[in-house]
Amino acid sequence: MPSSPRVLSILGVPCHAVTMEEAVQYVDDLIASGARRQVVLALNPPKFFMLEREEALRGLFHKAALIVPDGIGVVLAHLVQAGERIRRVAGADLMQELCRLAATRGYSVFFYGASEDVSREAASILASRLPGLKIAGRSHGFVASQDMPALVQRINAAQPDILFVALGSPRQERFMNEHLRALDVRVVQGVGGTLDTIAGRVVRAPVLVRKAGLEWLFRLLLQPTRFDRYTILPRFGARILKRKLDTATRRRTPPGP
Repeated sequence: MPSSPRVLSILGVPCHAVTMEEAVQYVDDLIASGARRQVVLALNPPKFFMLEREEALRGLFHKAALIVPDGIGVVLAHLVQAGERIRRVAGADLMQELCRLAATRGYSVFFYGASEDVSREAASILASRLPGLKIAGRSHGFVASQDMPALVQRINAAQPDILFVALGSPRQERFMNEHLRALDVRVVQGVGGTLDTIAGRVVRAPVLVRKAGLEWLFRLLLQPTRFDRYTILPRFGARILKRKLDTATRRRTPPGP
């Protein structure tokens, strides 16, 4: 097994300090090592509250091979906590870079999630963009619970090196938590709505807006109905500041007699 990237702790949740290039290289090393069922996740502020609601998913995060700092809120949180600026690695971008890696290395991929139309279109677009990409199979995300064992068997029969799970949170984390042991894949990544963006159903922010850390604002302007989702950001920021103040207070308080 390759050595793990440096692990950070943000409000008790692990996250890895990696660049995009380092994340892709690490996944490449995992696949080359022959390791199986290695989980890749993305961390953003909504995930912290998801883990509070569904503590059963905490174990998935703590045993994941790689957790990338997906949201600018996570980047800023570590800056406040430790005075260190880490790089944002968007899970949507990582997924496409891993497809590029797969096309280069001859790895095969399987897509699970989104609607049938989106799944088909995204797979077609990726295949045209990345000649040599081996798509071992795909499935839409509307699989009934009683049909899940058959889906797992279908994935295993296809023998993909990388399984991309595009169910959104927390559905994709629940799927991985419940079925990981039964999956015979090397790497599985939760990719949220990435297939929708590849298929053009959801517009991503321009690159400069993403680099400025304002992708969340771009999405809010396009979809004002998402406003309730973004009320999480000030709540998350308040928790980070409270943790920082509590830590500073403990350091200043002299030990008792």
